[in-house]
Amino acid sequence: MVFNEDELQLLRKKQGVTKRSLITAALVTLSAVAASLYGIVHTESHVINTSLCTNKVLSIKVQPNGPYELVYFERDCGRAEGPNYQVSILRQGAKLRNEPGNLFISDTKFHADWLNSVTVTIMDDPDGKYRRKRSFKGIHIKYQ
Repeated sequence: MVFNEDELQLLRKKQGVTKRSLITAALVTLSAVAASLYGIVHTESHVINTSLCTNKVLSIKVQPNGPYELVYFERDCGRAEGPNYQVSILRQGAKLRNEPGNLFISDTKFHADWLNSVTVTIMDDPDGKYRRKRSFKGIHIKYQ
């Protein structure tokens, strides 16, 4: 088959577009696979990390005239240093999940209680804190 110069240019353009399309499709596919693998690995590592931990509820204090409760618990993830102490605010009756506290985490035992329906007081040694929130779902947190 013999092609004139115009036909050859058209074929070259089509081949260029096809190569570009294949390269683009390959890059998009590779990106999607990489994002999926990252999500799987991240999720699996979270599951593995939290499955090594146990939570032991130490006390539950119901919010005065409100829908929440203050859950004080010991969390042990098998660290050489031993467990730490945490507090979460949960809806009344909600199960404490195998997750870190959503309000306060400390290496040392502490005392937490409702001051009133909108304020929680936490009395703790100032050393050894990991998480220390000032408010949560409209509830003010007071540290002493």
